[in-house]
Amino acid sequence: CIQEHNTIYQRRRDLVVDMLNSIGLEAKAPKAGLYIWAKVPKGYTSVDLADDLLEEVGVVVTPGVGYGKNGEGYIRLSLTVPDAGLVRGLSRLSRWRAKVGK
Repeated sequence: CIQEHNTIYQRRRDLVVDMLNSIGLEAKAPKAGLYIWAKVPKGYTSVDLADDLLEEVGVVVTPGVGYGKNGEGYIRLSLTVPDAGLVRGLSRLSRWRAKVGK
């Protein structure tokens, strides 16, 4: 089952990284792990962006500052969300981009 799980997480990783980059939140695909880190756009702190995403489109992300001072400037997204929820969240993220006009 390890290879099956790895395949699922790699697919989710690629989907999330592609969407984040398409809406202007720079992210790189990690080689391992269950999380994606994305750069916060100019004009936001990690907490500001996390709040905005929650309020505007109902997507929960973790502000990077919660992981220490070097985490500021990033948000963290989890790949542990089931596929259907992940797709819904990514769809909502694309609406956020349209709202902020970036």
